[in-house]
Amino acid sequence: RPLEAQSFSSNRVNYWKDVISSSKRPFFGYGVLGDKFLINKNSSNAFVYSYASGGFIAVLLIIIIFFRYTFLSIKLILIDKIVLNNRNLILLSSIFTLNFLMYRSLAEVGIAVFSIDFMIFLACISICEKSISQKYNN
Repeated sequence: RPLEAQSFSSNRVNYWKDVISSSKRPFFGYGVLGDKFLINKNSSNAFVYSYASGGFIAVLLIIIIFFRYTFLSIKLILIDKIVLNNRNLILLSSIFTLNFLMYRSLAEVGIAVFSIDFMIFLACISICEKSISQKYNN
């Protein structure tokens, strides 16, 4: 990305504004790589990328995913009070990685596209979901 003196974010915020203002299909978006179609650049934000690719419908779905796994992380850590030991190491690592990838996606598009970040995100989701289902099945 070009370095610009008047931008603190490598011009990302301007890219987000450009994607939102240039979209003429706000409900359904432009499909895969919609941001490249609209501004010929990577939007560097999972929400903006979702808006460009799938419109408000995709943004709503990604918000639901974020709320679900933020709540699940809070539940596992603060309510269920999972302790740090060898038995819970994979679960705790998955919770940390899941949250890192979710909040990293505010500045990178990693989990919104099919990438290694997305594959790791899915693996962490499955570990957390399995932990919750085992707790309620026992």
